[in-house]
Amino acid sequence: MQRLSSAPAAAPVLIWYPTTETAVTRHMGPYQVTAALGAPPTGSKLPLAMLTHGTGGHELAHAWLASKLAASGWVVVTPRAPRDNWKDRSGLSEATYFVDRPRQLSAQLDAVLSDPRWSALIDVHRVVAIGHSAGGHSVLAMAGATVDATRWLNHCSTAGRGLQEDAGMCRLAGFGVDRPASAADRGTGAVSVRDPRVKAVVGLAPMTRALDVVSLRAIPVPLHLEVPLRDELLNSTMHGQELCEVVPKVSCWMDRGAGHFASFHPGTGPIGGGGVEPAHDPDGFDRVAWQAVAGDRILRFLTQSLN
Repeated sequence: MQRLSSAPAAAPVLIWYPTTETAVTRHMGPYQVTAALGAPPTGSKLPLAMLTHGTGGHELAHAWLASKLAASGWVVVTPRAPRDNWKDRSGLSEATYFVDRPRQLSAQLDAVLSDPRWSALIDVHRVVAIGHSAGGHSVLAMAGATVDATRWLNHCSTAGRGLQEDAGMCRLAGFGVDRPASAADRGTGAVSVRDPRVKAVVGLAPMTRALDVVSLRAIPVPLHLEVPLRDELLNSTMHGQELCEVVPKVSCWMDRGAGHFASFHPGTGPIGGGGVEPAHDPDGFDRVAWQAVAGDRILRFLTQSLN
């Protein structure tokens, strides 16, 4: 694992890859990560996965999955989302938030592919994207779903159901029963931010209310969703489950025991993102056991999608 040297200082980007050197377990902030830091990579023409965190997250938030994919012959890029991370959530107040997140991810992909040290490792025809929560929104938009923030604003208005039934999402921009979204709140209209380089997508507890339903039905690449049915932050019936119902040929895994943070690295402590901490799991849920099975499921889907 190494940092992308050409990434902006305000937005660190980590790159995971196969290596023959021995991995060492160490503490990195609130995470305990096993990796061979700075080791020379092995292989060439490897598939690439962009793996992006949710709102208020961290570039190590899904280190277990990045490590698994790298050990299976993938290059994995885990960037920090500018102005939507554990240190800085100022981007949430911008009308362009739902457009900015996927565009930032495409720009970070540009940076990796333009860096000669990394581009030599990568098969540019085998690029996928994986995202958790708001990161799930981002990768779905990159896959072809049109961003329509008006849908989200309507959801969090007095005319919608979000204030009562999906309060966690509405709170992201400060909306609540005492401050519903209204016509005074700005939307961006319908915007396409599709990145044709992305050949398959995985959404982990994805946030979807700022995406146009018609365009979701027409996503042209293979799509897999991991939907936790005990999600503490999003009403899954209005997000992941809805996608499973409207998108043709989508691969869906619904888990009755998993919560919103099931895909976070095990043992993650407080990261200051606000809301429920990522160490939280519903009673009786075994995160490590779930990730062992889910990781195999995700890897199998991605491998089959690129063949």
